[in-house]
Amino acid sequence: MQLRSSVVAAVLAASAMSAVHAQTVSAGGYSLTVLGELGGPRGSQNYGSAVSADGKTIVGFNSTWTIPGHSFAFSWSPAAGWQRLAAPANAEDSYAQTVSADGRIVGGSIGATQADNNFDRWAVRWSGDGRAQMIVPQAAGRASRVEVGNRDGSRMAGHFFSTDGRNAMFLWDVRSGFASLTPTGDSAGQFLAMNQAGNAAAGFAGNVDGVYGTRAFLWTENDGVRLLPTLGTKETVLDIAYGVSDDGRTIVGTSDTGRMLTAPYGPIPESRAVRWTDGGDAVQSLGVLDGDDYSSATSISADGRVVIGESGNSQRGGPSRVYIWTQQSGMRSLDALLAAAGISVGTLNLTGLIGASPDGQTITGQGYREDDPDGKTQFWQVHIDAATLRSLPPASPGADTLRVRTSQPKLASLRLSSKQRAPLRGNACGTGAGRAWLVQCRMPMQAAH
Repeated sequence: MQLRSSVVAAVLAASAMSAVHAQTVSAGGYSLTVLGELGGPRGSQNYGSAVSADGKTIVGFNSTWTIPGHSFAFSWSPAAGWQRLAAPANAEDSYAQTVSADGRIVGGSIGATQADNNFDRWAVRWSGDGRAQMIVPQAAGRASRVEVGNRDGSRMAGHFFSTDGRNAMFLWDVRSGFASLTPTGDSAGQFLAMNQAGNAAAGFAGNVDGVYGTRAFLWTENDGVRLLPTLGTKETVLDIAYGVSDDGRTIVGTSDTGRMLTAPYGPIPESRAVRWTDGGDAVQSLGVLDGDDYSSATSISADGRVVIGESGNSQRGGPSRVYIWTQQSGMRSLDALLAAAGISVGTLNLTGLIGASPDGQTITGQGYREDDPDGKTQFWQVHIDAATLRSLPPASPGADTLRVRTSQPKLASLRLSSKQRAPLRGNACGTGAGRAWLVQCRMPMQAAH
């Protein structure tokens, strides 16, 4: 794809879609809204990467099984419905990674084969007028992508390959334009979160100083990139930072303890949801839900007081469980809290976190129904009243223990197998398809080829 100018003039293209009929149930300070599949072309599936601060716009990519590996960026809102984001006619794929608070501005990437038959990728910013603007100059390098953005979409950051073949990161500002950031050695850095002002961001760097694994990092406009402390003592770790508070002083993510867990498909590193405080100087394990042995923290409220993440069991397998953490309550199972309030999720599995609102009250994810043999994605949102969240109590003994459902094991196993393969068929782990799939893959995403 040769872009002859920095702007590709095109409008948002709406595709054939099924209507979305949201269903909401409220009780006891909680509400659960099932948004369903969101729409899109027949025979395709949506994967969410980010949600706007007001919870009204979800962006991500749509994959069609008839064309493996070809995915296209989409935006969805109740008002506008499902829309495919603009891309040149010869684009082979596109991914939406971040969205502004009001849902108007989206960041991501577009990829295509060039005239010399080499594939390349360009970081783009879809502005409110429906145009896709290339924001990393071709003279700077190739294989670029936007990964995170600030509240109003005026700042975006991501990574690219420099002209001398090195991994590099960038910051783009609507006023000052493109700027290359100093990486940590020749590590492949990736951003996963940015605060609302755009002066702090978090993510991970791979193979720092030639050591296999990933290290969580914090970038600030004043101090640049710094690696965050780890729970384990081994040289090789798999740490990732997923969220950062507005003041840049509190970061959340996952840290490798240095121990191994025995899973049905082989040993995996034991990880814990962590909260880095004091600007990243201290690290605190948030633990696991009752009966689980690994966890991750993927979202944090603007004030740093509410953490959202997932907890799972390596022996049990299957999907992990969404939790809410506050200082006074500790880690609480979202399923259990809804059940205690009188809200039944039925066969819906609340998993696949996409994001949370700045106040921590609205959580968005992409799950599935256990009785659906096709494993179709079911987008969902849970809203918690401010008073309920403030007074969230610690778990009583057994309150957050996993409830065994009555679904057929063979059907559930078939659904899970299909669901886990689905994003990988679109190379989601390799193309930076968002935190939801990074958590599910439980492996570091590599830079684009």
